Amino acid sequence: MNWTKCVISVILVMSAAQVAAQNLGDSLDGGGNMNARQAMEQMQQQADSAYAGGNYKQAFRLYDRLSEVGDSFATYRIATMYAKGLHFEQSQIEAYAWSYVAAQTGNQAFKDYHLAIKNQLSQAELQSARERAGQLVVQRGAFSNAVASKRALDRALRSCAGSRVGSRCDAVSISSQGCGIASEAMVSAECLRIGALGLAAINEMPARIRSVRNALDDFIEQYNPGQVQLGDFELIEAQ
Repeated sequence: MNWTKCVISVILVMSAAQVAAQNLGDSLDGGGNMNARQAMEQMQQQADSAYAGGNYKQAFRLYDRLSEVGDSFATYRIATMYAKGLHFEQSQIEAYAWSYVAAQTGNQAFKDYHLAIKNQLSQAELQSARERAGQLVVQRGAFSNAVASKRALDRALRSCAGSRVGSRCDAVSISSQGCGIASEAMVSAECLRIGALGLAAINEMPARIRSVRNALDDFIEQYNPGQVQLGDFELIEAQ
């Protein structure tokens, strides 16, 4: 399996998990907390609302948190903010870098946007933009997010299995993941990462947890950093 197929496989499994999670029920627990998927969705809605209302400082703060856990639309939106000079000084180089990371998902709209930004750059600017994109890929790229998501999932499962309630993860309160409802500031990165994987909580069905973990493991195993640094740009830009 090549790198491109691995990215697609991870995306498909996460999408399938998100669809399946719709059937689990979205009720809040007795402590007024959300499940991880609800927390992720609420932050997305808050970010979109802030952007639509012209509160670009707040929009960036929320999109940045979402981008950190692999939300490609949030990453794309930050690219557009740089391109338009919203909250930031206008920078096509930053727009190129952020749109490149978003385009790693294979989303055609994001790839088209990335190419449109690329076509506005001079050769000198393109060299700087590629260097910046390389830095951002290390921080926000598909591989780094896969590793971070795998670690977050494993930590949550270990915490569950190691708790006083024993190994039954469904007996652990959702609030232990930091999925607060009152304010986005209460929502932990751990909670958002679980939600970004399409999981409502760590009390999902074991088969669903395994499918997500296996997809992450396959992607991480097949990923070749050296190859991607050179060939990744060709993958997106040669079209």
